[in-house]
Amino acid sequence: MSDYFLPDYFVTQSDGTYYNTTGPTSCKGCDSLCSSYCNSCVETTYSTAGSLSFQQCDTKCDGCDATNGYCVNCVTGYGLAAGKCAICLTGTYYLYSACKSCGEMEYQDVVGQTTYKLCDSSCASCSEKQMENVSCMLLDMALTMACVHCKCDRKSGACTSCEAGNKRVDNRCVLCAPSGYYDLCTDETSDGCQIADYVNNQHICTACFAPYVTSSDLKACNLGYTTTTYFNTNDHQLHTNMNVCINQIDTLCYLCDLKTMLLNGVCNVKNEKCETYSQHGCDKCVSDVITSNGNCAINTTNCKYEINRESGTKCLYCVDDVLCGKAKQHCGISHNEYCYLAVNGYHTTNNNTVEQCESEVCVISNGVITILKCQNNKVLIDGACTTNTMCSIISSRDCFKCDAKHHFSHGICLPNNPNCDNQNGDVCIVCNNAINVDGVCTNTQSIHCSSFDKVCVICESGYYKDVDGCKEQIGALSNCGVVSSLNTKCVECESDYFFDGILCVPQTLPNETIKQTTKNEETQTDSHCEVSTTKGCLRCFSGYYLADRMCVKCEYPCVFCSNQTFCTKCDDYSYANSNGICTEINELVNGYMLSYDGSMCISCDVSCKSCTNEGNCVVCDDEFYRTSSNVTKLCSPQSELTSCANKTTAGCVQCEGGHHLSNNLCVKCQDTCTQCYGIDECTDCVKDSVFVSSVCSH
Repeated sequence: MSDYFLPDYFVTQSDGTYYNTTGPTSCKGCDSLCSSYCNSCVETTYSTAGSLSFQQCDTKCDGCDATNGYCVNCVTGYGLAAGKCAICLTGTYYLYSACKSCGEMEYQDVVGQTTYKLCDSSCASCSEKQMENVSCMLLDMALTMACVHCKCDRKSGACTSCEAGNKRVDNRCVLCAPSGYYDLCTDETSDGCQIADYVNNQHICTACFAPYVTSSDLKACNLGYTTTTYFNTNDHQLHTNMNVCINQIDTLCYLCDLKTMLLNGVCNVKNEKCETYSQHGCDKCVSDVITSNGNCAINTTNCKYEINRESGTKCLYCVDDVLCGKAKQHCGISHNEYCYLAVNGYHTTNNNTVEQCESEVCVISNGVITILKCQNNKVLIDGACTTNTMCSIISSRDCFKCDAKHHFSHGICLPNNPNCDNQNGDVCIVCNNAINVDGVCTNTQSIHCSSFDKVCVICESGYYKDVDGCKEQIGALSNCGVVSSLNTKCVECESDYFFDGILCVPQTLPNETIKQTTKNEETQTDSHCEVSTTKGCLRCFSGYYLADRMCVKCEYPCVFCSNQTFCTKCDDYSYANSNGICTEINELVNGYMLSYDGSMCISCDVSCKSCTNEGNCVVCDDEFYRTSSNVTKLCSPQSELTSCANKTTAGCVQCEGGHHLSNNLCVKCQDTCTQCYGIDECTDCVKDSVFVSSVCSH
């Protein structure tokens, strides 16, 4: 090999040798490390591919593979497994480079041994089928042909179980009692005990049947499943339940306390939005959420009905298409892209379109457009918006004050009756150049009145004033100058006449001039006189004045007076000025009415913006209402208009969803309807109902 040389590096030609990679495939000029030539690895050594040296086999190997170092055989006491040698553990022994497990009635309690040991004879093994080569302790052949199977620990040689009639004492099996084999020691064992033993003459249990575990003093077997613990089937040990779990098996909880809910085997704090729970979690949410993952929160903005799954969240039904951006233009209430109510100034159609009103608020039903509210300066009359020429003040689109000689009737202004200046309904309050008889203005000529100022002041000649008007002076009143309106008797005769006690007769004697002013004696005992003397009355009761010692009733509209021309108190529609003359009250400030005695202005009821002197509301205040069908004296609070979306002084003009208008009040739709135009005309149905001919049916 002198003709060859060894380069700077070598690679293996075969396991245990080397060759030159730059020249012919043979060894060249091995250096001194190889004694000038390449050798195979010697016994107990090996080299791997690419290695420049050899390594010693593992000391536990009895020879190893020269290419990888894997053991071929093992030294005594070690067993071969996957090319490695491991010491034989307890319960096994060495045999032909392998660790063999101890057999029945065999054990080994020391590692690395080459033989096994025999179990104690008290741990005899037997079979129910074969009796050959089997030794049974104290077998009574006359009683049975079978022995109970017993076991011995192959690692320690200790008895792990004994035959019936025997018990474990210090790892050996001894008889329970002198009676022999068939006593089962039932009085000395505890429930659930699998392996019993005697220590210091006391019965203990060293192992229990699942799911029991030994007590701390080994005197009992306790059930592993309690409200706070569980039996682990993997390590057969007792473990504490997870927090608030009262029934747990291994890592899963099956029952939680009342304050929590079970979800995927874990107790979770109850969701305040969950109404009903099951073993899997929340089944029914308080809110409008359908959940399959226990989540009851609304996660989508403006969503009314939502379904929550593990895979994600989906909105099933929007709160309102308007908020979700799905509504048609000028639509105020929309669901599922169907417009139920348009904004003010627009109305819906049967074709689900939105069109403009000719008024401020209108609706359409059966193809007929109904106006509910008019624009400013117009009032609603007979279903149409009209400029009311007889109305002088319009407030909140309602007529607040009529023009002169006009009055309110069913919310509109109408002309007063002829000769009536101030009228309330069909009753005239103040007449013009006419006398008021039971609310009707009567011509003054028909009552023989020659001077009239709201009431008759002077009757025609030959007539006298009565509480009902002017009456003809006939009979005993002929030639009478002053007639008492209280008792319809003559108080004073005309000139050249004197009263003879019955009639006014012509004056014929000079001394009769004194009798000319003599008063009727009966009048001197007038019942309206408060203080009287033999010469006549000195003071009259209220409502009368003293004239020639007689009490005369004050003239209308005067209620109290000091004489025929000076009034101290007037009726409800006038007041006494500084000259004692009754002056008509032309106009009261809004919200006030005349007091009962006519002396002052008092406030109307809080529900009235204006009212009559009787206190009846004419126009409701802004926060109150009165419908056309309401005959009450006062207005009602608008807060009583339930389910109303647009409230006015005339009642509701727009209802919320699920309600319809009836006499300006909101009435609930049928239970199967979510929207309707009337009690029998549905436009949308609840879930599980079918819409057929304006009716929702199941």
